[in-house]
Amino acid sequence: MTFYVTDQNRVVLTMIVLGAVFGLLWDILRIKRYFIKTGYWWIFAEDLVFCVVFAFVYHIAVFAANYGYVRWFQAAGAGLGFALYRLMLSDAVMKILITVTAAVSAVIYRVMSVVLHPFIVIAERLWRIFKGFFNRVYLRFQSGFVKVLSDIEAKRQIKFAAGGFYHDSRKDSK
Repeated sequence: MTFYVTDQNRVVLTMIVLGAVFGLLWDILRIKRYFIKTGYWWIFAEDLVFCVVFAFVYHIAVFAANYGYVRWFQAAGAGLGFALYRLMLSDAVMKILITVTAAVSAVIYRVMSVVLHPFIVIAERLWRIFKGFFNRVYLRFQSGFVKVLSDIEAKRQIKFAAGGFYHDSRKDSK
């Protein structure tokens, strides 16, 4: 454990930087939520993973900065770093990240639409060609299936009329 004030200042500054870095990671998670809408349970799972990762990294930083001795000013420094980042930089970083992410996704969309256009045209033409064939196959299957079901029902009724193996389970329940 360090007893010198300069060493303790170094530990506090390390924790402030750690809190600010996790503030940035939190903003990246917010950007992901801005573009990809998810349910409440998924958001809960993301928050839980974020907290577990933060706790893990925080303990590693405590071991690296102060030889594993936990002091109150370390947690205060991490909280202060997170709060300072959120108050001073978060809004500007969010605007920049949203703009960059929207621009990158627009470029990716345009590139993918150009690359995939020939495949989409081929798929549409094949669908038009084979659509009639698939409709005819479906209608024949459907009419054959209905015929099979009606044959089964007719055979069941014949057995019942002849006193066959038909058993009514409702009579047993009384």
